[in-house]
Amino acid sequence: MAFLVKISILISRLCQFIGGVSLIIIVLITMLDVTARYISS
Repeated sequence: MAFLVKISILISRLCQFIGGVSLIIIVLITMLDVTARYISS
C-alpha cells in the first residue's frame, strides 16, 4: 500500500510541475503578444 501512495505522490507532483510550467509559458506568451502589439502600433 505504501508503494501505491509513493507512486500517487510522484504522479501528483509531476502533474503540478507540468501545470506550473504550462501556466508560466501561457503568461509569458500573453505578455509577449501584448508587448508586440504595443510596440507595433
